[in-house]
Amino acid sequence: MLCLFGTAGFISTSVLLFCLFCFINGDFSVAQVKEKVILLLPILLACFYLIRIPANYNLTDYLAIVERKSFIFLLPLSFLVLKKKISSKAIELISISFIFGCILCSLICYYFAIANIVSSNAYSVVTDDRREFLFSYYQLVSPIDFDPIYISLYCNVAVILTFHVRLLSNRLTKGLVLVYLVIFIFLISAKIGIIGLVMIAVIKLLLELKGSYIRLLFVFFVFAAALFALWRFEFLSERFITSTKFDFEEPYGHKWNSTTIRLAIWTGAMEAIKEKPIFGYGTGCGQAGLEEAFTRNRFSWGLMKHYNAHSQFLSTQLDLGMFGTLLLLFVLLFPLKMAAKIKHSSGLCFSLIIILFCSVESILLRQKGIVLFSFFYSIIWLMPFKKTSDEI
Repeated sequence: MLCLFGTAGFISTSVLLFCLFCFINGDFSVAQVKEKVILLLPILLACFYLIRIPANYNLTDYLAIVERKSFIFLLPLSFLVLKKKISSKAIELISISFIFGCILCSLICYYFAIANIVSSNAYSVVTDDRREFLFSYYQLVSPIDFDPIYISLYCNVAVILTFHVRLLSNRLTKGLVLVYLVIFIFLISAKIGIIGLVMIAVIKLLLELKGSYIRLLFVFFVFAAALFALWRFEFLSERFITSTKFDFEEPYGHKWNSTTIRLAIWTGAMEAIKEKPIFGYGTGCGQAGLEEAFTRNRFSWGLMKHYNAHSQFLSTQLDLGMFGTLLLLFVLLFPLKMAAKIKHSSGLCFSLIIILFCSVESILLRQKGIVLFSFFYSIIWLMPFKKTSDEI
């Protein structure tokens, strides 16, 4: 039985009514309407999540879900209400603070990586029959207690913001910051992060360079440089060139890699989705359906680690069913279409990066993913509209 008229339903209804008031209160210019629609989309998604919380959930789990999901609507709602008081300069300061926050985190990672290399007198260590490079992947980011894929996502967003921030108007400074972030993303070695970085470079080149031949030449150079790095550097080639074969009953974690784990999880997720494809299991209950599939497949490592679906699209399908997945796709694709139409390069890159990371990680299940998506979704989509407003 769904909690349609419980606390979550009441909160969702109240939020939607308030958003409707904010939407109809004010200017009805095309730019204003588009801005409000874009900021309303994640609010609608969050309300759908809250409405679908099962009524029989215990209070602790119920409050935990409400706390996490509420950020999806609280941050865009705050920007929707306060947008007239947020200046372009404030957005610039927020952006540059985030960029240098990522740089500070990277410096902490480098410090401990160098210390580990010096103390062990080696660039790599062998743990559980697997070689790990002390300057890459988990060994690199462990001091800041972040998964490599999330710090890679944060740094990709920092790259997008660096292109836009006017406070970094000096080309040399901006270039140095970009090169620094690019090197750090490559050292993190999250596969989807490097793919996302290449995609950002290609989009910026296609949008900003004049002349089709010049564009193609630079795009070719980007792909060639990325492929050369994969061939030349062992810490990258070992991450990208991996086996795709797996055995569900394999009990030892060191025999799995990030690719085979996801393939095993996605196989189980597709089986669980077939059980309830239309309405899903309810917010927070998709995990139980997924673990039932793990049990049937004897995926002992997945059960022991309680892996989620490792894809936001699959996680949403498990929790909310077909209608929730369609809403999520609309939340991600409508801004993408708008960004392409108005040639908003930051919005285009951000939308594609989020879609890319959502394909391999359930970023809206963890606070670090929810806050980044909700906050910078709002910030980046205020950029073109605030610029127009300030000029007027």
